[in-house]
Amino acid sequence: MEDQDSSTSKFLSSLIGFVLTLYLMTAAVAAVYFNWQYAQQNGFVSWMLFGEVVPSLKATVWPYYAIRSSHGGISASTAEVKPLSKNQLAGMEVRMMIAALNASQQATVLINSGHSDFGIREYTNIEKIVEYRRQAADIGRKVNANVLNEVYPELGTRFKNDFCLFLDTFLKGYETGSDPTIREADQLNDHWADWYDANQKAIQTATDKALGPLP
Repeated sequence: MEDQDSSTSKFLSSLIGFVLTLYLMTAAVAAVYFNWQYAQQNGFVSWMLFGEVVPSLKATVWPYYAIRSSHGGISASTAEVKPLSKNQLAGMEVRMMIAALNASQQATVLINSGHSDFGIREYTNIEKIVEYRRQAADIGRKVNANVLNEVYPELGTRFKNDFCLFLDTFLKGYETGSDPTIREADQLNDHWADWYDANQKAIQTATDKALGPLP
């Protein structure tokens, strides 16, 4: 009986020793990791001052941080991404429309200050003019006409069919050196400007509402 008790005691002692040794080994590895993490987050100087204290304390209870990290990862990966609201979508489209209009207006300012009677290619700063118009066209293509139409009736349709088409026609006229195509672009721009000016106050009110209050 005593021999059996002695064998059990030795087995338990060996098991406890094995578990303790394994735990100390993993704690040592955790200490290296936590020291590296502390230096990354707080800088080398802070690590020199506290690197042997804070990380070592965390290493002694590393299972707690492992479990918390695991639960945090699951929470982050399963978290639902909320879709944008209707107002947020409208605000985004209005901002893109305004960005396109502003870029085109920059080109218009340069055209008005450097007009030439010898064709579009002879305009002063023509490279910058074309750059602004390309930028406006690129932004305009990304705008959702349906969303703008919900902000104000026909706003998206007019923006696409008049303003964006004007930009594309202007760029085509520049690339081909066609003055008739440039004149066609001017007509499209006038068509857009006439409609916009006639509805400007109502459009301004609607777009201000879509953009929301100033921060």
